[in-house]
Amino acid sequence: MQTKLFFFLLGIFLWLGFGALIAGLGALIISYTWVITVVGYGAVIGLLTGLIIGLMALAVSSWLKSKNVMLWMLLGSIIGGSIGFGGIIVFGGYPKGNQGDLSFLALAPMGLFIGTLLGILVGVGIWKYRHSHS
Repeated sequence: MQTKLFFFLLGIFLWLGFGALIAGLGALIISYTWVITVVGYGAVIGLLTGLIIGLMALAVSSWLKSKNVMLWMLLGSIIGGSIGFGGIIVFGGYPKGNQGDLSFLALAPMGLFIGTLLGILVGVGIWKYRHSHS
C-alpha cells in the first residue's frame, strides 16, 4: 500500500511540474507577457490532472492487482503528453510571430489530452506485455 501511495503522490507532483512547464512554454510561444501567472495556472491544472491520473492508476492497479502498472501509467501519461504537446508545436510551426499563434491556444490542449490518453494506453499495454512474458 505504501508503494501505491508513493506512486499516487509522485503522479500528482510530476503533473504539477509538467503543467507549470508546458504552460510557461505555451505562454512564451504566443508571446504572452504574464508568463508567471500562466505558470501558476498551469501548475494548478497539472495538479488536478495528476490527481485524476493518479486516481485512475490506483483504480487500475487495484483491478489488475499490481502496483507496477501505476508507474507505467504515470510515465506513459507524461511521455505521451510531451509528445502530443511537442507534436502540435512542431507540426503546427509555432511560433509563427503573427495572429496565427492564437490557434495554439486551441490546439495545444487537444494535443496534450490526446497524447496523454494514448500514453496511458501504451503504458498499460507495455506493462501487460511485460507482465505476461515474465
